[in-house]
Amino acid sequence: MHQNGLYSAVATAIAGLALSGCLAGRDAERGAGGAPVTVPEAAARAACLRDVRRTTGTADAAVTAALPSGAGTEVWLRVGPTGRWHCLARHDGTTAEIRSLTDEGAL
Repeated sequence: MHQNGLYSAVATAIAGLALSGCLAGRDAERGAGGAPVTVPEAAARAACLRDVRRTTGTADAAVTAALPSGAGTEVWLRVGPTGRWHCLARHDGTTAEIRSLTDEGAL
């Protein structure tokens, strides 16, 4: 998928989640719909936050949304003032698919 198609697909997915009330927002203690974050989701958020910070070399990062999926938990993060990143936290505690959504060429 070329760059504009990827951005369009991601934007559509995020907009759909926002409209359905599935985005967690900035409150790391609350999950979808304001419900408390489950232990597996909290672990996924922490793993992605740790590894995105390691990858980017900055502590200025925060989870903006998390959504369980078949492969684990999809986590979206803000890095710095405008950077948007994605990470997949697997059920075994590892992470994958760490990538910038702001600059696809960054990783």
